[in-house]
Amino acid sequence: MLHHDIRPAKVLFTAEGVPKLADFALGPMYWSTGVTDAHGAGANDAGALRYRSPEALATLLNPAAPAPESPSDIYSLGMVLWEMLTGTLPFDDSEVVDAETAEPGAAPNRAEVVRALLARRMAGVPPEALDDLPPDTPATLRRVLLECLRPDAARRWQSGAQLAGQLDLCLDPDARDLVDPPAHTLWARLRAWPVPIAMLCVGLPNALASWYNIQINQSLIVNELSAADQHRFEQVALVTNLAAFPVAALLLLWLARRPLTVSYRLGRGHDYTPDQLARARSDTLLIGERVVWVPFVMWLIAGIVWPLALAWEGADLPHMAFAHFFTAQVVCATIALAYPFFLIMVYAVRSLYPQLLARGSVGHADRRQLAALARRSNFYLAAAASVPLLGVASVTFVSTADLGLVIVPLRILSVGGVLAFVVIYRLSRMLEADLAALVRAIPEGGH
Repeated sequence: MLHHDIRPAKVLFTAEGVPKLADFALGPMYWSTGVTDAHGAGANDAGALRYRSPEALATLLNPAAPAPESPSDIYSLGMVLWEMLTGTLPFDDSEVVDAETAEPGAAPNRAEVVRALLARRMAGVPPEALDDLPPDTPATLRRVLLECLRPDAARRWQSGAQLAGQLDLCLDPDARDLVDPPAHTLWARLRAWPVPIAMLCVGLPNALASWYNIQINQSLIVNELSAADQHRFEQVALVTNLAAFPVAALLLLWLARRPLTVSYRLGRGHDYTPDQLARARSDTLLIGERVVWVPFVMWLIAGIVWPLALAWEGADLPHMAFAHFFTAQVVCATIALAYPFFLIMVYAVRSLYPQLLARGSVGHADRRQLAALARRSNFYLAAAASVPLLGVASVTFVSTADLGLVIVPLRILSVGGVLAFVVIYRLSRMLEADLAALVRAIPEGGH
């Protein structure tokens, strides 16, 4: 139900101190500047105009304009909330004050007053008004109030339920610090670099896996080949890498395109429809899995294609070469699967997803997606725990005579894998806590 005249005079309190919004306008809502008689609730009270939305003021000047809808009440409520917080309204409406205090016949023309109010509202909240906010105002509350007071009705909260959810978020310190991190924090600064950070999260674990792969293959396979076969190995490696790396990079960028680009453009003022934001939220929660399964599959394919290509070229491979090569690839594939997932998901959940959540239009579907991600992350935690175990298991394919050739990389893998699991475990707990906080930030009654 629309009210059309939300202002402090319409907020009454029960004997128990419960606020109630009263006097819903059921008759003609607006007065026309073209007639001397005023109609509608509060029409004779010039101060009531100060709480009207831009579209409501525009209707006063042109009764044929589209009638204000729910965002108009959201605007008026935002004005009341601002006044409750600061003791003043965000606009200097001196002409309204003059109209209320002037002698009859000396007051400004009503149409001129409305035009002045409308022009000021359409310019948005002035920067100096922000200084009236208390210093300890949470960044989330500051954003919510400014969203309520946007000149464009389409860019405000579209329902009371959305606004209520955002105000609930203001009461949850953990959730609000995720959605609106203070400007000086690391996670707020990292929002400006989504593509480089995503590349680092994926590239660093894969680079470490490549180092391990090279060490194992060099010791157990390449050094056992003739000079001609080593040349063939280098050619196959060059061709395979030239084909695999660009394909994998392009595929990863394509799969991650929406979360990375939408977040970047939102930070620069670009607007998206609710459907586009919903798709971006879903894709952001899937970005970790999408960018780790591509390298995982590539490592396993290489473990089969590479030795087959060498055999096709006529290379005389040493005994157990296929087993050594493939087990090393499995270890590398597991590293590429487990470690980047938590690195990129912590970044996505802390820096990318909250921007999308802050735009509203969230509900049960988003809660389900967050809960599902929390469950799926346990699989990747188990994969991270298996990395040193897989390294130890690969020793079973190495003869006793050759064990000394690979003992150093295996020790590094085992010790490094245990230390990496400690880090990954901490990241998983951080991710779990963040997901729980974001679930609390979504209103129960959302769609």
